[in-house]
Amino acid sequence: MKINFIFFLSCRCRAVVVALLLSHAQAQAQAQAKMIAPAMSETTSNVKSDKSGAKVTSQAVGNVPVYPYGTEPSSQLQLKDPFEPFNRVMFDMNIALDGLFVRPITELYKIVVPSVTRQSVTNVTRNLSEPLHLVHNLLQFKFKRAGTSFARFFFNTIFGFCGIMDVATTMGFKRAPEDLGQSLGNAGMTSGPYLVLPLLGPSSFRDILGTAGDFFIDPVNYAFHRAHQPSAKHWRFGAQTIAEREAISPILDRDIYRATDPYTRMKVLYMLHREKEVQSNDTIIQGPQPTDEELDF
Repeated sequence: MKINFIFFLSCRCRAVVVALLLSHAQAQAQAQAKMIAPAMSETTSNVKSDKSGAKVTSQAVGNVPVYPYGTEPSSQLQLKDPFEPFNRVMFDMNIALDGLFVRPITELYKIVVPSVTRQSVTNVTRNLSEPLHLVHNLLQFKFKRAGTSFARFFFNTIFGFCGIMDVATTMGFKRAPEDLGQSLGNAGMTSGPYLVLPLLGPSSFRDILGTAGDFFIDPVNYAFHRAHQPSAKHWRFGAQTIAEREAISPILDRDIYRATDPYTRMKVLYMLHREKEVQSNDTIIQGPQPTDEELDF
């Protein structure tokens, strides 16, 4: 039980990082298409700090847009980081562990496993997340998004051979991910202080509670438990970790690790991304999602 919980916690934290980096990359690609990237790169950081935290008042951190989604967050957003010394140590440790273990395994995975198979693994792990997305969309009364999550799981499971093929995306059903952290935020709970967890990466007090709760709420976890298949959880979380690390490798190396201050860049992007997810409405943008080639500009 404890091992399953740790695996799940790790994968949920990584999933949030994957989402924010892919969203950030998509926003940068759109900015380049509009030929506004040079203006963005000239914008400088202006994050003011005080004892209670740091209020975001700038347009960029280094050469990465602080507002990568086209709209600024709430003016009340506070990047509370009272544990910054501890967080920086954990951040550096995670980078070191990533370089020693996760990245080499991911690179070997890319060499040994054909791209078609890798995409199928990604599709399956994402399909297994749809029931949890459905639960939280319903909890937040986001019925259009809930319908999309249900449609994705139904079509991909039945016609996509248990999610091996992502037929729902080609039908126009874009992913509508939600988690307990977002549900808590939607209910009015503030994010709390920013935290970097050993092995797990960036998070916050609210997201830690949310991730822990999702371990017990996830219908797929419950199904595996009822079927007496604990090893299925391990395979799921292991495959998800490798697939997600592969998806963000170019973005992580280019936009985070090479930054002047990688810690601050990740913190700002993480907190703004989570605020945007909490404030998201029930709108679903239909159409195919960007491919890896479109994101890897």
